[in-house]
Amino acid sequence: MIIAGSVGLLFVMQFLFRKLNIGFNAEDIQNLIIIILGICLFFAMMFVLPEQLVLLYCKYRFEGFNFYMSGHLKELDEKSNKKF
Repeated sequence: MIIAGSVGLLFVMQFLFRKLNIGFNAEDIQNLIIIILGICLFFAMMFVLPEQLVLLYCKYRFEGFNFYMSGHLKELDEKSNKKF
């Protein structure tokens, strides 16, 4: 869905640039889109990566963050409830 939307947005932008006689050619537009996507991806990873690292740490540190193969959450018992 994202790919179809971005391709559609690219065609709309190219049409508007040609209709308004803005001095961009197709190569300039493609370079601009690649730069914008790179910057957006960088900022998205800045927010997503720390959350994933905390979840990974909790899965290794605490038994209660893991699931059985059946899909049920593992239960805590006294020996797995370690203190810091």
